[in-house]
Amino acid sequence: MTIPGAVDTILASDRGEAPHPVVMEVRGRILRNLQEPFPHRLEDEEREILRARLFEQVDDIKASEGCVKLHVEELKPSERRALTELGILDPLPDDHEELRGLVLMSDPRTSVLVGARDHLCIQARRGGWAIDDSYAELDCIDAALEERINFAFSEAFGYLTASPRRAGTGLDVRIQLHLPALALQGEMPRLLRGLAALHVEPVLSGEGEDPGSILSITNARSLGRSEREILSGLSEVVTKLEEFEEKAREALLSEARSLLEDRVWTAFGQLRYGRMVSGEEADTLLGTLRLGCLAGIMQTVDIAEVQDHWLRVSDGGLQLETGRNLPETELSALRADRLRAWLDGDATE
Repeated sequence: MTIPGAVDTILASDRGEAPHPVVMEVRGRILRNLQEPFPHRLEDEEREILRARLFEQVDDIKASEGCVKLHVEELKPSERRALTELGILDPLPDDHEELRGLVLMSDPRTSVLVGARDHLCIQARRGGWAIDDSYAELDCIDAALEERINFAFSEAFGYLTASPRRAGTGLDVRIQLHLPALALQGEMPRLLRGLAALHVEPVLSGEGEDPGSILSITNARSLGRSEREILSGLSEVVTKLEEFEEKAREALLSEARSLLEDRVWTAFGQLRYGRMVSGEEADTLLGTLRLGCLAGIMQTVDIAEVQDHWLRVSDGGLQLETGRNLPETELSALRADRLRAWLDGDATE
């Protein structure tokens, strides 16, 4: 499996899922370690030996049939960028070569990162709202590996991890949400303050009246809570946020429908006819288009296609397509070209 093929498979799977009103994607991780020094304490030769050992352990479980094992430092910059944008790799400085390994399962939405901060990072990514499916995949692989590996575990602190805040279950769940109506109403600062009291960590991309505002939430701690409690707590937060966003969207439609329609159709025009579109502009415009789909204003554009193009025209997606690291001007021109090709003649008012 090539990296472009893996990315295409992931995006095709996203299109097959029913879009959720607010959840863009769910990323789940289970962190596990051996009873030996963490990878960052090892010399390069020792890390290469560790990677080979961990590859063998992962390769020995049934879930790894048809998997692809990769040395991360050997990937092209465009491949690393695309995998980072999908949350499969953590970002590193361009001049930092870390001897990590990546195992992509036959369904590349599930993977295992080896020899990074933790010895093993079992990962699952799903488009839309699929928190239970994601965890089921993680738990299956974790159980299979635990039959073969004696993981570092403490009766007092649970599974030991490189970051103390992830000790306990070792479970880290990140949910990416799109809350444009709340952002337009200026409610995001108050929302962030409220989330801090609910044992979740919020990270906001876009502020104020940016209709493309993306909010990521993750469990603030892993110690002292079971996996089910963590998942249940996050699900309750998502349900509340969905309710708040729906009320905000209804308020906009009843109190400022003409202004909202103007914003949506203006964004559509910029996407359909633009010749230079930066990554930041694309995020904002596609976010507005997605809001228009949910509000019933934009009925001739499919919301799943909006989300698909959101990833495909990202910097990493375009660089993966061309196989080159493009300068910003070329990226903006190519992005505009891809967006025009999608919308030109496919949607009319």
